[in-house]
Amino acid sequence: MATYLLTWNPQRWAWKTLAAEARRLRRGREVKGRWGCGNAKSLGAGDRFFLLRQGRPPRGIVASGTILSGPLVDRHWDPAKARRGVPASYVHLRFEVLLGPEDVPLGVAELTRGPLAQVHWRTHVSGIRIAEDAAVLLDRLWKAHVACFRLST
Repeated sequence: MATYLLTWNPQRWAWKTLAAEARRLRRGREVKGRWGCGNAKSLGAGDRFFLLRQGRPPRGIVASGTILSGPLVDRHWDPAKARRGVPASYVHLRFEVLLGPEDVPLGVAELTRGPLAQVHWRTHVSGIRIAEDAAVLLDRLWKAHVACFRLST
């Protein structure tokens, strides 16, 4: 099982259902979705993901879960690119943890030590593979972070 970094920038895509989906997950209900994975082709069912919030602060990890499919091509999420016929690749996924808009992400500043220093946290590209040693450390930090919100991981 590989681990991937997916990205989200609220200035580029408004996640209008985020609060409702975070509440639904906290109530023990399943939350699935589809997410852009850039040009990455190696993602597959059973792989793990972490979702990085970018743009204006607060920046950091806001979700984790399992990838349910390999990349699938469809209309681009950006309306301007979709109008020009530019496609985008997506994976289907299931969230295990999803922080709401009021929750504090696991900040990028906390992700710069040891093997995590090798991860390109300022990337604009979704679908970057995280090295196994970094993924293990990220998982440990994430579990400790979300325990503060009394979320299950």
